[in-house]
Amino acid sequence: MSNRYNLYNYYQNFYYRSSLRQPQKEIALDIINEFKYLINNYLGELFIASSKIK
Repeated sequence: MSNRYNLYNYYQNFYYRSSLRQPQKEIALDIINEFKYLINNYLGELFIASSKIK
């Protein structure tokens, strides 16, 4: 799956879940953890792509 799809899917889930069933602090931590995952995933794909070019 591409990062763009993961991000879109995450925002759909986030807006569905954010109807104050969770405290704001937990939602903020979810966002931070998700972006850490997406950035690590993206950097990993870049590294793999750049190593194939060499």
